[in-house]
Amino acid sequence: MKSSVSVRRVVVCVVVLALVALLTPGTVVAGETVKEKEPPAPAAKEKEAPKASAKPCPLVIPLDQIKIEIAAIRYEVEVQGVDGNMMRLPDNRRNNFRYAIVTLRFRKPAGAKVVLAAADLTLHYCHGFEQDVTPCEGLSSFGTHLDEERMMKLPQMQGPGWLKQTTNARCTDASEAYVDCVFAMVEPDARECWICVAQPSASAPYITKGWSP
Repeated sequence: MKSSVSVRRVVVCVVVLALVALLTPGTVVAGETVKEKEPPAPAAKEKEAPKASAKPCPLVIPLDQIKIEIAAIRYEVEVQGVDGNMMRLPDNRRNNFRYAIVTLRFRKPAGAKVVLAAADLTLHYCHGFEQDVTPCEGLSSFGTHLDEERMMKLPQMQGPGWLKQTTNARCTDASEAYVDCVFAMVEPDARECWICVAQPSASAPYITKGWSP
């Protein structure tokens, strides 16, 4: 009986030791090494998207507060800029096109400051049976009278996008102000004209990550 009990104890011990060996990493069992399982690699963090901005769209004319209308249009073959630069139609194009100098009237609350960007303005018009649009390529200073002289600024580099004009103190205090805008390549049979002022298509901005060299 004692011998039988001893044998059973030995078998139980062997079984327990085998189980412990299987569960213990780096232990040799029957000539093989049980390797410890490597922990999974941490998941790569996703790049954080730029946070939403509460900034309003810049340089937007509030058309619910400021009314803009065409007060006059004249046509020229050349336009002189205050900085000495000039826009001039070639002789061979003068039978077909002119620069349209469009005077805009701003009706606004007295004390309201206006910052106007040339890139925000387009002239939409009909000529003959055609429809067309042309961008603003020059902006004058603001004035308080329709027929007063205003100093014209023309682009000094490719494109008029950088051109901006701001009302001075006198024009800011006034409830009415005028500015001249240059639109190129207008046909002789131009008739119906509309001025369009850029407005954002959505209130929330698209957030870009920018760029680096």
